[in-house]
Parts: sequence; C-alpha cells; structure tokens
Amino acid sequence: MLRVGTIVEFKHNGVVCKIDSYRPSSMLPYELGGSYFTESDIRKCCNIIDEPSYEMPKQKEPRPELPDGFWNLIKDEYTHVAKDFYGHWYLFTSEPFVDGSMWNGKGRSYVPGFVLPDVDWKDSLYERPRNV
Repeated sequence: MLRVGTIVEFKHNGVVCKIDSYRPSSMLPYELGGSYFTESDIRKCCNIIDEPSYEMPKQKEPRPELPDGFWNLIKDEYTHVAKDFYGHWYLFTSEPFVDGSMWNGKGRSYVPGFVLPDVDWKDSLYERPRNV
C-alpha cells in the first residue's frame, strides 16, 4: 500500500506529484495531481521518488514502583510523594499540584536518604495505598 505523502514522478513526462489522499473503499483510491488511480496504475506509470516512513509509536513503559516497605517508614499523615525538576523528593499531607518546575502542596517535607525510582518529575506523583 502506498502512503499519503509519497512523491512520484510520471515516467512519460517527468512531472513530479505527491499522493494527496487515500480512499480505501474506492475503486480508484489514490488521488494524485487531481486525478484518481489504483496502486498498480501508479506503480506502472510512475517512479516512486520518496515514500514517508512511519514508525510505530513506542509503548510507554510502566512506571516503576516505590521500594517495598517505603510507606511503612513514613508517618501516616503523609499521603503523597513526588519529585521536583531537580530530582529532590518531597512528601505531602494532601495531593500536591504542579507549580512551575515542582510539586507543591500542604505539608511539603523533603525526603532524605531514600533511593526512589528514576522517573521524570512530571510522572513522579505517588499516592499512599489505602491499606498502608
């Protein structure tokens, strides 16, 4: 199947065109220079100059979990933990909000001495599980 955006050159006159659209349910599905063609017609009468490549989007890897037992070492009043743009982790007594390049909220307290997951700061908000 040819992709929309493929650039072709007509063999008989050297005119260069781009495939403008594709209509899968049509007998002549490819629009090329204002006319409609089948893929086999295009391949017979044209040289394909450039065909756009499309990569499958990468699936986002699951976010790493906090270390086992992390919440057992933290006072019950703290319900959330998150890191700022600079890599510093903080505890919060309620759900924080993004404030510039950091998370901010009630009861903000620095978390020293823990090795916590290596995640982008914007994806770093963790909530205390209900059962801990």
